[in-house]
Amino acid sequence: MFVAVAFVLSPLAHADPTEAAWVYGVAERGAQEENELSVWLVDDNGVDATRARSRPRPPASSPTPPPPPPSGNTTGAGVLVAVVDTGIDLDHPEFAGRIASGGTCFGAAAACPGLAASGDDNHGHGTHVAGIVAAAANGIGNTGVASGASLLPVKVLDAGGSGAYSSVASGVSYAASKGARVINLSLGGSSPSTLLVAPLQQAAATSVIVAAAGNSGTSFAPGYPAAYATQAGIVGSMIIAGSVNAQNVISSFSQTPGSGGCVASGGKTTCFKDVFLVAPGQSIYSTYVGGGYATMSGTSMATPYISGVAARVLGASPFLTAKQVVSILLQSATDLGVKGIDPIYGRGLVNLQVALAPIGAQSIATSGGTTASFTGTRSVAASGISGVFAAGLRRSQIAKAVVFFDAFGRDYTTDLTDLTTGGPLNLANVVGHGAATTRFVAAAGAGFEASAIIIQDSPTVVIHSGLTERSTILLSDVLITAHFDDWVSVTVGQNASLGHHMNQLDLGLSNVHDASFISALAFISPFLSLTENATFVAASLKVGQGVTLDLARAESEQDTMHAFDDEVLTVEEHLMSLAEDPSRPRAAQNTVASISWPLASWGALGLTVAQTEEQNSTLGTLEGGALALTNEASTISVGLGAQVDLGDDWLLSASWSHGTTEITSVSGGLMHDFSGVESEAYGLAVSRIGVLGKSDSIGIAISRPLHITNGFGTLTASTGVTEAREIIYSSEGVDLASATPETDFEVGYTAALAQGLALQANAVYQQNVAGEAGQDAVAAYVTLTSQW
Repeated sequence: MFVAVAFVLSPLAHADPTEAAWVYGVAERGAQEENELSVWLVDDNGVDATRARSRPRPPASSPTPPPPPPSGNTTGAGVLVAVVDTGIDLDHPEFAGRIASGGTCFGAAAACPGLAASGDDNHGHGTHVAGIVAAAANGIGNTGVASGASLLPVKVLDAGGSGAYSSVASGVSYAASKGARVINLSLGGSSPSTLLVAPLQQAAATSVIVAAAGNSGTSFAPGYPAAYATQAGIVGSMIIAGSVNAQNVISSFSQTPGSGGCVASGGKTTCFKDVFLVAPGQSIYSTYVGGGYATMSGTSMATPYISGVAARVLGASPFLTAKQVVSILLQSATDLGVKGIDPIYGRGLVNLQVALAPIGAQSIATSGGTTASFTGTRSVAASGISGVFAAGLRRSQIAKAVVFFDAFGRDYTTDLTDLTTGGPLNLANVVGHGAATTRFVAAAGAGFEASAIIIQDSPTVVIHSGLTERSTILLSDVLITAHFDDWVSVTVGQNASLGHHMNQLDLGLSNVHDASFISALAFISPFLSLTENATFVAASLKVGQGVTLDLARAESEQDTMHAFDDEVLTVEEHLMSLAEDPSRPRAAQNTVASISWPLASWGALGLTVAQTEEQNSTLGTLEGGALALTNEASTISVGLGAQVDLGDDWLLSASWSHGTTEITSVSGGLMHDFSGVESEAYGLAVSRIGVLGKSDSIGIAISRPLHITNGFGTLTASTGVTEAREIIYSSEGVDLASATPETDFEVGYTAALAQGLALQANAVYQQNVAGEAGQDAVAAYVTLTSQW
């Protein structure tokens, strides 16, 4: 047994707590033919102050404005947002050039005097709401969420902040008829009204509707019209808006979805919480009548924030339907409160950045006419490729700027060459983490022998939020050999490398080279290593004069779920699980014939011929997502090896391997028509036993790992899209050969320090790692091994 130890070199501004703040709420004005809506004043503690003070005017000097909302790829330009409210200050400089013609007022004549008939605000609430949606990004006052959007003022509330449901109904219908893509309803009443249903259904066909939940407190369900968000003909196009404070905690005044409002429509039941989002709604600084600014609170302030995000999403992708925009906002929300959709926060906090980012399946189109109907790759989000294809793909011009589409047909550009990796030598794979003990066990009897390596690893692992120690026992290199006579033997292997048992000239089989190198992959039968950790059957026949003929069949398959067997992930296993595509496990089979013979006492030669069949991989590549290129690959390879005794205890080894590969590409994948793929690996190594004494050794090697020397493929991918959502394609021939193959320089030293104590030191310099010119790496480690 031995133990190895390695040493490897923008919050929103708050109002003053004594300052009165405007909150848009709900009230029933009495027994009339239809319900009315009104405004009341509360202080920041939620105390009704309607009778205690009059409505304040904006302060002469404004407080420091909050930072603008996160920037996306659009300002909402070209999107019309209807503010169905008390109107908008038509002369406010924040809206200059972005007030759409057609502003109007609904209600009795007394409610629409003078300029109010054109949607001018004679109250202040609507202007404050409009500024949250679309105040200009001019460094003055506040910046709206969608600072480039256009505004349609639809006045339905009078100078006192009151209005009738009939006016709201007319305003919603009017906004939809004028082409508003977003309709903001920062208003509400406590009683239902059938007058609202038909206009909301009409608007839902073309408009995103966002309605305030109300300000009666968290124990109350949403008021109206918000409560109609789950009704047939409206559901899917309407969002209920609740308020949170600067710490993203539900505001004490905000009404919440609860578990009610559930309506079955189209075979699906939708409840209030399913269409409920929250946004900042406390102490919000925004535009006000008279060209000024004011701080206000309420679900009225949260509603336009969500409307602004909807406008931004539409500005970036104007082809989206209202239902698609609502679905995007609901799916992209940041979960708050109890995990998942809950009765307080519903879907959670509206999230601008995530809403603008790709959602759902993300595919690069490879054929098909439009974004609504195309054949494409697997997910771009899960993309990655490492191995021999990386060098060629990095030179592809198309791969540097492909266009992919998310589940809603939105287009994005990405550079796939950033996802092609080879990576320098990972010492974690050499020395591991934590304490490890390794035992070599063997048994022998009449005509047979068996051996295996038992590795007991105790890595640091993560369980939930704590750390623990969990020991893992691995069994590798299990070999059982039956000797039928002095000439014939058969070996069965499990979780073992075929190369070490077929090619008698592998460095790993030489006691002179043993432990001298940690990379030197060119010397370890690179084509046979494509079935690493394999199950195999090998037969060995001695044919005279030291010549040995070996025949073998090996199979290996990647176990993509191995990291989850004990439900505990080490750091390395977690990273591996992220890179693996469980639907595309790599598998390989090798059929091998090898012959070796000693030329004389000073040297030997070996020849290996193999046919390798791979699934979901070519020459050992790890492929995932949109960079899954291989369905099957078949390689015929030949390897030559030589060992020469140079005298004075020096041993020279040389290795050269060459393969020709036929590739069947993935259906719908980026690359097709592979041709002429050839690959090579070669190197030289010298080692000596007895450098400073009889019990030490040194080794020096230079090698080029497996790389493509010739080969082409055609890459076809979506590279653009027209306004009519027709996909633009580009094709390119890709030279897969590595122009600057990786070269590895290694040196290793081993020494016995005392009885049962050994030292091993290794260093590697990698030039042009994975064939990427100018990318060099150095790795070194020292191991002390204790045996007992």
